[in-house]
Amino acid sequence: MRPTKKQIQKWVLALRSGEYSQVGWRLQDDCGHCCLGVACEVFIPKKLHIRNNAGYLIGGRPAAQDHAKPWLQGMQKILGAVIPSLNDCGSVILDGMNECEKFERFTFDEIADLLEYEYIYEVLS
Repeated sequence: MRPTKKQIQKWVLALRSGEYSQVGWRLQDDCGHCCLGVACEVFIPKKLHIRNNAGYLIGGRPAAQDHAKPWLQGMQKILGAVIPSLNDCGSVILDGMNECEKFERFTFDEIADLLEYEYIYEVLS
């Protein structure tokens, strides 16, 4: 299942809003959210969030949130790159590659651009 253009636009708007600080490796911690954590905040009603005792979204992927939309739970890649590796510093494995390429973490703005390229403009679809 794919997200609609309207859903992607809503997510992109949240990523670019400046409301969220970017962190890696988990949906949310005391310093901010990862790009998927922002999507959970946007698409899961607040009363249905699963949070830890400190009030942060639990998990490293939307699948940890029982009420995440199926398209969000299944979303693994943007333009062939694994989403958590875009958000988290380190390596990314691209389709067709047997090795990792090292790079700096993509910013929320850059991730928003990639979401638009794939889901709004359908550049490589």
